[in-house]
Amino acid sequence: EKFLPDDIKALHGGLAASDPRPDPRVAAISLVVPLSAIFTPESLWRISIPVGVTLGESDEVLNPSFHGQYLLRHCRTSELLTSNPKAGHFDWLSPWPALIAQKVAATQVRGGNPNPLVTQEQKQLAFDLIASFFTKSLKSTSQ
Repeated sequence: EKFLPDDIKALHGGLAASDPRPDPRVAAISLVVPLSAIFTPESLWRISIPVGVTLGESDEVLNPSFHGQYLLRHCRTSELLTSNPKAGHFDWLSPWPALIAQKVAATQVRGGNPNPLVTQEQKQLAFDLIASFFTKSLKSTSQ
């Protein structure tokens, strides 16, 4: 964190529970390797729509214990869709050509090179689980 500007490190907890901003058009969200540590547990607890989470356990950019797992602990409506032990931060992006991924990873403080051991089949499984999450979540909100 010593490399990050103060405004990025500041906690953002949202407004009071009576906050009129929630958009009724948003019925569910899916997050892949989410940035979560900047949100307070209380603000995450107030989320009321289904939240699907996909983790890369080898994420060097956003350590899962401080971000994705933190979100899963504090957001009562979150559900883990999939967690891949070999996947890093950039492995879930599709399409994400290796040359571009390597150039972007080189700009990251903590790396982020794609792992060649994460197969296209594993990525497709994650994408299928995300699609199923939305099918289930949106079906239940439309009833």
